[in-house]
Amino acid sequence: MHNSSLSGKRLGRQALLFPLCLVLYEFATYIGNDMIQPGMLSVVEEFGVGNEWRVQRVSVGSVSRWYNLDIGIGDQLQISLAGQGIPRIDSVVWRTAQRNKPQPPAARFNALTCYFVTPECAEQFLSRLVWLSSRSVLDIDGVGEALWRALHDARSMEHLFSWLAFTPERLQAIPGVSTQRGQRLWHQFNLARERPFLRWIQAMGVPIPKTAFARLKEDDWQRMQERNEEQWRRLPGIGAERARQLVTFLHHPDVAALAKWLSGQRVPGF
Repeated sequence: MHNSSLSGKRLGRQALLFPLCLVLYEFATYIGNDMIQPGMLSVVEEFGVGNEWRVQRVSVGSVSRWYNLDIGIGDQLQISLAGQGIPRIDSVVWRTAQRNKPQPPAARFNALTCYFVTPECAEQFLSRLVWLSSRSVLDIDGVGEALWRALHDARSMEHLFSWLAFTPERLQAIPGVSTQRGQRLWHQFNLARERPFLRWIQAMGVPIPKTAFARLKEDDWQRMQERNEEQWRRLPGIGAERARQLVTFLHHPDVAALAKWLSGQRVPGF
């Protein structure tokens, strides 16, 4: 019984010491040999633990971080253990002379995608809906991701603003929406219709910086479309690149189609 208790205490100490020794041994081996993996393997062998402690895969994070770190095939990386022993890349300690980097796939989604419902657009489409209903945009009370997902799953929406044309009966037909809630949602959607024009511009995702909004209070959709790059650059916070983006954005066919639809719904400014 006494021996069993001593063994349990020894095992407990080993369980606590192992992660610390792994980090210390890894660092010492890296300093001595400019390598990481052999030191980690030695610690794994010494403590007799499973191969799950051997780092086989590390996430670099976003594509932009990969570009910033300039990681190529054959480079040696400095890796540390983050919370819960999760390995992470800290930096590149040595780069190969001949840079060999795989090309990431072309981006499928951007600021002008997923205004209309398609199977591959589900997540960006839902993100757009959550954004437009937030307090700082159209401020639609009682509406969040759960409701938008229910509307989307019920295949009741064609585009980002389809909900404006919903009747109380159509809302009440959505699974999980009661008669009372359907009436309340219909009222909230109609209140959103009266929001100021610039709130609707935000809801569409037009990339106008907040510093320029004060100069656009008198604008409507037609005036915005008529602005050229030079006129956009005169506004605070808008440089040459942003001006080009705005002209492209405002004349995109999907955006123009939504603006025309909003005009038919008597939304101010359209």
